Amino acid sequence: MRAAALSFLFLIGAAAPARAWGPDGHRIACSTAWDEMAAPVRAKVTALLELSQKEAFAESCAWLDTQAQTNLHHVFVPKAARAIVMARDCANGCALTEIGRSVAILKSNATQADQARALKTLAHLVADIHQPLNIGFAEDGGGAQVKGSFRGKAVTLRAMWEQEMIATLIKPNSSGLSYDFKSIEGRAPETRARTPLDWANETLWIMRSPATGYLGTPGGIDYDDTYVGQNRRVALAQLDKAGVRLAALLTDILDGT
Repeated sequence: MRAAALSFLFLIGAAAPARAWGPDGHRIACSTAWDEMAAPVRAKVTALLELSQKEAFAESCAWLDTQAQTNLHHVFVPKAARAIVMARDCANGCALTEIGRSVAILKSNATQADQARALKTLAHLVADIHQPLNIGFAEDGGGAQVKGSFRGKAVTLRAMWEQEMIATLIKPNSSGLSYDFKSIEGRAPETRARTPLDWANETLWIMRSPATGYLGTPGGIDYDDTYVGQNRRVALAQLDKAGVRLAALLTDILDGT
């Protein structure tokens, strides 16, 4: 299963610069989810979305970024937060409330069109809550106001994670593209037993780790190759977990329906 997902990553990497949690990041997570789903669950997914190819499913996972509801992709918390508090952090809606709404629609007797929209939304947002700066601080928009530079270009910390990270992980060599990553450990049953809120809280602590350079930074940082090296495995593991957990969640929702 992993080999197929990595092959898909190679293909999109060759076609265009990959973006972490931009469209290519979502395609990568959903490619992994496709490979992890059992055939009966995959058949229900493809029937709802009216598609048959892994590449088409992966493409559907980037759909939400074309919609106007931009406030639903993240959970922003106070700087002192040690955990997400739904009543405080999601009172006006957030990625977690939208995930819950999408799950409810998929479990209901809603129309196929509504369920298809819910499925694409769910697939996108499960990946979003694994992006460390999407569980960021409300006061600076998840790092959007933390300015720095990367390879001579002005960037924000948020843009570093959304637009720059994965492009540095796919490197050309004499035989094509190399991708240095090992699958996460403890996929099952641990990944099936936890909730989206658990996943987002896990991401919160990754965001607060020294490696991201977020907590307490005054800005003006050069996000150099040392920074990439400190965070590359985290970025890839988060995408991997997003795909595995999405597959498990869809199995819980659709298996037996």
